[in-house]
Amino acid sequence: MMANRSRRIERGFGKPVALLAALVLALVIGSSAFAAGPAQGEQPPGSNDCVTCHATPGLQMDLPEGGVRSVYVSPQAYADSVHGDTLQCTACHEDIGPYPHLAPSWFRATDRDAGTLLRMAGTCGNCHEQQYRDYLGSNHADALAVGDAEVAVCSDCHTAHHIQPVDLVLDGMPLSLAVYACAECHTEQFEQYQASEHGQAALEKNDPNVPLCIDCHGSHHMADPALPGFRSNSPYLCAACHADESLMFKYGLNTDVMATYVSDFHGATVQLFPASPERAPDQAVCYDCHGVHNIGSVIAPESELVRANLNQICQECHPDAGDNFPDAWMGHYTPSPEQHAPVYWIRTIYIGILTIGMAALVGHVGLDMNRVIVDRLRHRKKEEESDE
Repeated sequence: MMANRSRRIERGFGKPVALLAALVLALVIGSSAFAAGPAQGEQPPGSNDCVTCHATPGLQMDLPEGGVRSVYVSPQAYADSVHGDTLQCTACHEDIGPYPHLAPSWFRATDRDAGTLLRMAGTCGNCHEQQYRDYLGSNHADALAVGDAEVAVCSDCHTAHHIQPVDLVLDGMPLSLAVYACAECHTEQFEQYQASEHGQAALEKNDPNVPLCIDCHGSHHMADPALPGFRSNSPYLCAACHADESLMFKYGLNTDVMATYVSDFHGATVQLFPASPERAPDQAVCYDCHGVHNIGSVIAPESELVRANLNQICQECHPDAGDNFPDAWMGHYTPSPEQHAPVYWIRTIYIGILTIGMAALVGHVGLDMNRVIVDRLRHRKKEEESDE
C-alpha cells in the first residue's frame, strides 16, 4: 500500500516538473529565435518589443569609439507623437540588428556630427520627400555639407520621437512654439523678435496673424538672408500681410504701404533694377527703416519711426540730410482730406486744371479740324458749280 502511494506521489510530482522543463525549453528556444531575428514570413519586432528595453530610464549603449550613450526613449512621448500610431521603430531604425544590439558604426556619443546629421535627415526624407528636397536646397544644408555640425536638421525642430503635426495646438499654445525651436540656435535674433511688435503679439497674446520666423524665412527651404535675392524680394514678404486690407483692418493699419513704396524713388528703383546674383539693390527696402527682427510700432513713443527720430534713419543713406529732410515723406499714406490734406487738394486742383486744359485742347483741335473739313467741302462745291 505504501509502495502504491509512493508511485502515486511520484506520478503527481512528475507532472509539474515536466511542465516546468517544457516552459524553460520554450523560453530558451524563443530567446534564440529572437536573437537570430524573425524567421522568413514572420513580422519583425514591433515598437512594443523595443519599448521592453528602451523604456528603461538610464539605459545606455557602449559605443565603438568608446564611451556610452543614452538610448532611453519615453514610450508615452512616442505614443503621443504623430508617428505613434503609424510607424514601428524599425521604420526609421532600419539598420538595428537583432538583440543584443551592436551600435552601428556611424553611431556617436552625440548627433552633432555632420555625417550623422545628414543620415538622420535622409531617413526622414524616405517619407517626407518634398520637405527633404527643400531642405537640401536650404542654407542649413549648405552649411552641413561643408562640415558645420551646429546647423539644424529635422529632429532639431521636430524632435526625434515626440513629433507633432505642424498645425497642432499644444497645451493651448499656437504654432508660435516654432519660434522657440529657432531660438535654440538663433538666440540673438530671438531676443530681438521677442521684444518686437510681432514677437509680443505672437508669444504673449497668441495672435495667429503675426509673422513667425518660418513666415519670412521658410520652414524647410530657408534661403540665406544675406543673398541679393532675399533683399530685393523682402518688400513682397512684408506686403503679403501689410497690403491685405481684410487683415490690416483688424489692426487699423494702413494698407497703402506697398503701393506708395513702389511709386516712390526707392521702390521704383528696386523694381526697375532688380538684384543680380552678385549685387543687392542699394535702395532702401522695408527692413532698412523698420528693422529686421526688432520691428517696433510706428505709433509707440519709443519707436525709431516716430517722426522726431526719423532723420537718424534717413541719414544712414543720406548723411547730409537736414532736420527737415523727412518732412517731405508722407509715411506710406496716399494723400486724402484726412491725411496730408494740402498735398491732396493741390493734386486735386492740379488734376482738375490739367483735365480742363486737355479738354480745351482737344476741343480746340476738334473745332479746327471741323473748320478745315467745312472749308474743303465748300471749296469743292464751288468748283463743281463753276464747272457747270
